[in-house]
Amino acid sequence: MLNINELLPEIPIFCTLEPDEITVLRKYLERKSFAENTHVFHEGDPGDGLFVVAVGAVKIAKNIDGTNEKVLAGFAEKEFFGELALLDGKSRSASAIATRASVLLKISAENFNKLMTESPFAALKIVSQIACHLSMRLRDTNIRLSELENYRLLRG
Repeated sequence: MLNINELLPEIPIFCTLEPDEITVLRKYLERKSFAENTHVFHEGDPGDGLFVVAVGAVKIAKNIDGTNEKVLAGFAEKEFFGELALLDGKSRSASAIATRASVLLKISAENFNKLMTESPFAALKIVSQIACHLSMRLRDTNIRLSELENYRLLRG
């Protein structure tokens, strides 16, 4: 049985929240279940919120040429994805697919705005954690791009 009260403080973007802030946050989370190989969202869909993997796993894949996809990332329990849509509201840049039966917690942009009104400090803590994780992901991407460029230069 999924115990959200125990799970939320273990999720990196919520780990700095106080117990009373977790209680407020819970009101704004939606629980969503997905069967294996089910799309959570498709590339190009409106960006409407962030997802946390409570149970299961999700892959992020980009359509390359209309028939092939490239897996960009994978997310397991206690990890989150879709944060760009929460921050900028733009359409999804890739698809998210459950790779096994999954339970996700979603905070929609609308609900995050409500959280900002009710508990602005909690929302600030969440945005700060998102920024830290985006920074780490960007650094990883920079390393990968550098490695690809070095490989290209070595091959001539």
